[in-house]
Amino acid sequence: EREREREEREREEQKRRAKKKSEKKASRKRAESEKRKEKEMKCLNARGVATRPTRMQRHVVVAARANRQVGLSSKNRHNAFTSCKAARGTYNTDYSGTEDFMRHDKDVGSSEYQIARISTRIKQLTEHLKEHKTDHATRRGLMALLNKRNKLLQYLFQNDRKTYTNTIQALGIRSRLTDTL
Repeated sequence: EREREREEREREEQKRRAKKKSEKKASRKRAESEKRKEKEMKCLNARGVATRPTRMQRHVVVAARANRQVGLSSKNRHNAFTSCKAARGTYNTDYSGTEDFMRHDKDVGSSEYQIARISTRIKQLTEHLKEHKTDHATRRGLMALLNKRNKLLQYLFQNDRKTYTNTIQALGIRSRLTDTL
């Protein structure tokens, strides 16, 4: 009888150990899957779905990894270029430092304010491209923003030299413009 009780206690102890072991394993798996999901959420396509690259987008390795982890079927693949949330739109851009360039509290169109906003966006996209070197769609958008900012800077240089110098000094932009005689 004592042996039976001892055997039962040993079985219960083994069950407890097994349960603890499985709980640890499950928590480890949960943590890993959360990390994976976090990585996947960084790079999405235009519809917000992690995609696998098409034949022409083989260089987008991040999307392929995300699909393998999520297990998306071929039906869910889209031809849209994969890009980070950081690269898509301006909804997550912090423009808090640009208020200094406003001429009045409802100013949205002055050249110096536009330059400040564009510069903030350029910094954000530059940081994004340091991590995602093959995101060519974002690189193209960055080049467009740089051209837009240069045009605004040229306009300021020609029409209001004082504002131009104050703006480039405050934003830390190198002056490439010179007087042509």
